[in-house]
Amino acid sequence: MRYYTKPMSSSRTAQEVAKITDEGRFEQLATAVLRQAEPLYRNLCHVGVNAAGQTIRSPLDGICFVPGADPPRMIAAHHTITEEKGLRKKWLHDPSTVTRRKGSHSVAPPGDLIKTSQTVEEERNRSPNLRVTLVLTSKGEPTEDVVRDVTAAGSARGIDVDIWSRSRLCDFLDHDPRGQWLRREFLGIEQEQLSVELLPSKGSFSV
Repeated sequence: MRYYTKPMSSSRTAQEVAKITDEGRFEQLATAVLRQAEPLYRNLCHVGVNAAGQTIRSPLDGICFVPGADPPRMIAAHHTITEEKGLRKKWLHDPSTVTRRKGSHSVAPPGDLIKTSQTVEEERNRSPNLRVTLVLTSKGEPTEDVVRDVTAAGSARGIDVDIWSRSRLCDFLDHDPRGQWLRREFLGIEQEQLSVELLPSKGSFSV
């Protein structure tokens, strides 16, 4: 049972999320949302940041295996504060399809889906029937063609893609009591909803 007050407009939450420029901070927020919002993601190891909350180089930002799953199931996660116009490259860039100019040594890193597929290929050498879900979180909103293309690219590699864009993150932050607690901790926006678990056993609230 939940106790509600007047719901808050999500616009402020969306604005605060959109303003985040600290990659580590966004990763911490997104990971916390995923763990609370989806039971399959509860055990995510946040391997993309160090103890100081700074991002570190890693093939994945988050990873876990679903306990007792048969066939085995791996959850991978990548988080980004990349603006909307850069999401296609951030998620889908494949260096193997790029022809370098003569004498050029610089090349953009592989997109998150491509990096993940390399890890998945290694893991499937041990577990050929491995199921994989790649969670992509973003402080922005991908265009519909990017959503379709990244989902199709994942499917072609045997990877289910689950996109948590700004609007989906904010929906949990605004409308779930656990999300509102995270919203307060990370964004400084006060809670408006309380769950029964957060109320004193003999409080003065009435139903």
